[in-house]
Amino acid sequence: MKTLPSGPVQRDSNLELLRIFAMLLIVAHHFSVHSGIFESLNGTVDHALTVNLYAAQVLASGGKLGVNIFVLISGYFLVKTVVRPSSLIKLWLSVYILNLALWAVLVPDLSAWNLKEVFLPVSGNVYWFITTYFVLMLFSPFLAIGLRVLSARQYRWLLIIGTAVLSRSIGHGIGGSSSDAAWFFLLFAFGGYMRLHLNTDRIRPWQLAAVAAVCLTYLFVKLYLYDLRIDDGARIGDRWFMPFKMTTVTVLALALICFIAFRKLRLGHNAFINGMSSCMLGVYIIHEHPAMRKWLWVDHLQVKEHLDLTYFVPWALLVILLVFLCCTFIEFLRGRLTARLYASLTAKLAPLDGRLKAGFAGNKG
Repeated sequence: MKTLPSGPVQRDSNLELLRIFAMLLIVAHHFSVHSGIFESLNGTVDHALTVNLYAAQVLASGGKLGVNIFVLISGYFLVKTVVRPSSLIKLWLSVYILNLALWAVLVPDLSAWNLKEVFLPVSGNVYWFITTYFVLMLFSPFLAIGLRVLSARQYRWLLIIGTAVLSRSIGHGIGGSSSDAAWFFLLFAFGGYMRLHLNTDRIRPWQLAAVAAVCLTYLFVKLYLYDLRIDDGARIGDRWFMPFKMTTVTVLALALICFIAFRKLRLGHNAFINGMSSCMLGVYIIHEHPAMRKWLWVDHLQVKEHLDLTYFVPWALLVILLVFLCCTFIEFLRGRLTARLYASLTAKLAPLDGRLKAGFAGNKG
C-alpha cells in the first residue's frame, strides 16, 4: 500500500520551466484579445487580411494551450499529495491583496470601484481561471484518491470517456455537459495519469514533433482559411478562435505534447527557475486585473495603433516579454513583503494541515 510523501521534495525545474512558458502564452493571448485588434473581425472596422493581423491571431491562439498546461502540471504534482488548508488560504490572500492593491493604484477614485470585483475576486469569478482553479484545489484530494485506486486500464478508459463527453471537438460537449470546472477535473486526471502510469522514456522526440506538426498545421491552416473570408466581407466574429478553445482535442493534444517534452528534459533543480515559476499565478492576476486590461493594452501600450506598422511583430514580442517580466517582478516583491505574514499563517495552521494529511494518508496508489 502506497502512502503520501512524508516531507518536502525539492522539485526538478523542467516542469517549472513549462509553467513559465504556459504563462508567457497566456500573456501573449491577452496582448491580442484585450487590445481591440479583433474588432476588424467583427465587421466594425474595414480591415483586410494582413501579415500583422495574422500574427496577432497567432499570438492569441496559445492562451488556452497555456491554461491546459498549467492545470496538467497541477494534476501531475497533486495526484500523490494533499493540498494543505494553509496553501488554499495563502492563495486566496494573495489574490485578495494583489487585487485590492491594484484597484487602489489604478482607480484611486473609490466611487468608481466595482465592489464585487474589489472584494470578491475569487468567489465573484473576477478571474475565471483563479475561481475555477480554486474549485479544483478544493476537490483535488478527493480526485486524487479516486484516481490512485484505478488500474492503468481503468484510468485510460476514464480519460477516453471524459474527453469524449467534455471535448468541444466531439459533439461540442455531449448534452452541453462541458464546463470549466469539469474540464479542469479532466486535465487534473491527465496530469495524474502521466505521474502514475506513463513512462515518458518510451516516447521518442520525433514522435512528439510529428504529432505537434500535424496539430499545428491543422490549426493554422484552418485559421488562414477563416481569414480569407475577411476579404469577402464576411463578419466571422470570434469563430476563427474556435479551433483554439481549451476544450478542443487538438489543443489538449498539444498541451500533452508540451508536458511530455518538458518532462523528458533533465534540468535538475534550478532555484532561479523555480523561484520565477512560483510567481506565475501572480503574473496572471496582475496583468488580467479588470482595471489593468484597458489601462495597459489600450491606453498606454496602444497595441491596436501599432497593427499596421512594419515592426509590429518584433514590437509585440518585446512588449509581451516586458509585461511578463514586470509582472513577475511585482509578484516577487509582493511575496517578499508578505513572507512573514504567510510564515506565521503556515505555523498557526500546521495542526490543521497535519490532521488533513493524516486523514488522506494511507490510501492506495
